[in-house]
Amino acid sequence: MHKEQHPNEPWQLTQTTKLAGFEFREGEDRTTLGIWAWNRVFIIQQNDGKKVAVSLIDSQGTFDNHTTYQDCSTIFAMTCMFSSVMCFNVFTDLQEDKLNDLATFVDHAKKIVDNLGGNGKLFQDLAFIVRDCCFNKYLEDKNGGQKYIEKVLSEVKVQERQEVRDSLNASYERKFGFVFPHPGKQVALKKTSKISEMDSEFVEKTKEMVETLLSPAKLSIKQLGPVEFCCKDMCSYIPLCVQCFDENQEFAPQAVQTVNRDFVINKEVQRAIEKYIEFLEKVFVNCKTGYDQIKMDEFHMNAFTCVQNDILKRIKSKAINDEIMKIFVKQANNKYVHYFEKNQLLVEVRHF
Repeated sequence: MHKEQHPNEPWQLTQTTKLAGFEFREGEDRTTLGIWAWNRVFIIQQNDGKKVAVSLIDSQGTFDNHTTYQDCSTIFAMTCMFSSVMCFNVFTDLQEDKLNDLATFVDHAKKIVDNLGGNGKLFQDLAFIVRDCCFNKYLEDKNGGQKYIEKVLSEVKVQERQEVRDSLNASYERKFGFVFPHPGKQVALKKTSKISEMDSEFVEKTKEMVETLLSPAKLSIKQLGPVEFCCKDMCSYIPLCVQCFDENQEFAPQAVQTVNRDFVINKEVQRAIEKYIEFLEKVFVNCKTGYDQIKMDEFHMNAFTCVQNDILKRIKSKAINDEIMKIFVKQANNKYVHYFEKNQLLVEVRHF
């Protein structure tokens, strides 16, 4: 992981580092309300040179004395919509009641998140974090967290419990498991954030989790259906979703689905037009004399067909495909006018 301001300078945690970012405190009173985002974005460079921005967000816990079940479900659903990696943390072990709670919230989120023509599952990564784990055999095993989660989510004979597991397995592309020992006496008593005062095994387990979830090779980039997000997309998508929830205080799956659908369609049309323009720009790179009309029509159709095949390959929903193509055809024809006029000027100069 590197700082964007100093891309060659590693962002390292040492024994003297004092962690900051999200607030935490002891006691039964809640700290996090709604969804908080850390005001620092981390940049991770993948092996192909692509830079990925990582934003850390924290959502409030479920089932406190001040938040309705409806609000808890909405917060969870929004968290699913905004994140590529969902971290679900539990205390000591992953009991059946916690799995049921998670499955209930996931089912709620699924009502507002449509696959929108994508090939994969609705959500991307789910990481189970077991704090103060009570099983030494998993704590002592390097891959103990993953083994524990795989065991918990394995097939069971009770049908109701199996349905919970089937729902979770069908909803997430990848599932990770991490187990942690107690962070240490100083953390419990002083609420310290200094790494030097934390249990060394806890620090090591944390490092392993971060390196797993945020490794350049495994990093999961946020997607909505078939659309991979850029930073500017998130900056426009989140306010749209928040506004939608504000305007629909009662749970309104169709309203959110409409926001998601429109967002994907607009992104795909934008992507299609960019590919169309790129194709025609290459045609004119070394052209000094222009082309005849038959050749121009051929270029237009080749660009159109190339874009159409790309859309059909990535988006499996016919309804969304039809909507994208309807808008794309109109915009592509408008763009073609520009290249037609450009070609006419080149032809006129040649004849002159």
